[in-house]
Amino acid sequence: MKQILKGTVVSLLTLSLMIIGVSYVHGSVVPIRNLGQLTKLAEIFVGEVLTVTDNYVEGQIPYTEITFKISASIKGDLQEGQTFSYRQAGLLAPRDAGKGLQIAFLL
Repeated sequence: MKQILKGTVVSLLTLSLMIIGVSYVHGSVVPIRNLGQLTKLAEIFVGEVLTVTDNYVEGQIPYTEITFKISASIKGDLQEGQTFSYRQAGLLAPRDAGKGLQIAFLL
């Protein structure tokens, strides 16, 4: 009787851990692309850097945002004089996240 109870408890514990593990998996499918495919998708331009800022939102990945003023579009739909911003993961420098924590996400 003890063996049956022990086996049932182990099975239920294993099932519970599997359900918990699956419930915390959040993500998206990112297609794998080679350099040629990335080049076809790219916006290529000449521009001036207007701002470089970094920030983080608690519970999310820290980021650096760079804003450009377009001088010429080599490839893509960007127009001269238009601004273009993009974000990349990571901060410019480590930063205090409160409660004595330091965050830095260096690439």
